[in-house]
Amino acid sequence: YTGDISSPDQRGDNLLPQARKGLVDTCTRVLSAHRQQAAKRRPPSMSEFLVPDSLRLWPLFVMSALKSPLLRPSLPRRGTGTRTMVPSPRGDERSYYFYCARRVSPSAALLLVHPLLFDLGSSLAPQSSESGGIFEWSNLQEVGVPSLDAMASLKSSPVVKMPHPLAATVSNLAEDGIYLLDTCFAVYVLIERDAVDAYEQLESKIRNAATQLQLWSQLGREPRCLRPIADVPILKINQRDDNEKYQSLLRWMILDATSHERDFGGFCAELNKQVLKIAGV
Repeated sequence: YTGDISSPDQRGDNLLPQARKGLVDTCTRVLSAHRQQAAKRRPPSMSEFLVPDSLRLWPLFVMSALKSPLLRPSLPRRGTGTRTMVPSPRGDERSYYFYCARRVSPSAALLLVHPLLFDLGSSLAPQSSESGGIFEWSNLQEVGVPSLDAMASLKSSPVVKMPHPLAATVSNLAEDGIYLLDTCFAVYVLIERDAVDAYEQLESKIRNAATQLQLWSQLGREPRCLRPIADVPILKINQRDDNEKYQSLLRWMILDATSHERDFGGFCAELNKQVLKIAGV
């Protein structure tokens, strides 16, 4: 792996560089072994990036972890033209991420490093009866109507209809859009420069979506939160009034390139290159 695993803010401390390298090396070795086994049945082409179905999201998870507050360098690489005097993440923030990463449930592990991005503005457009009700409650039961059994009650429990999340990239942010960005520890409402007037129409839908995104599990005797924290705050960020905070949140556009890492396509291409080198097929 030839990505930038060094960290200019961690001189004299090799723990973070070693963690980054170890994460990528483990993924590379597993994918190399899978490619060697697959080649026994059907020789793959050199450009084919083979990933087992059960590990389809692993390359995305690895790249996201490298760009997240968990493992990313706190300062931009020198010579990139990016200047900042404020480390991001700070030492205490990174420590908290490590603490949560050690106890996070598998259901929320990807969310810890890869955000969910939803287009709130799309719910304002005229919708057909089949696709309507986005960010609205459904399966509302009448009071006093008993369910047949616990599983039937679970399947018919109230739920907020959520759209498919957008890919976390700046190219999906329109100038007049309003977006919901779920970063595991907080839900941000990103209001683009030309969309300030539309916010009031979406307040109830934002509350509905945030409730649904709590990721509560009802499978046990007691409701259990699958996130590292149970109470997720909703924070409104207006690009026009708080551009500095808005720009800092763009670090969560995890599929885009940074001063230290490639975009997702480039990351997978480099990872496949290293897999081919080890597998030899």
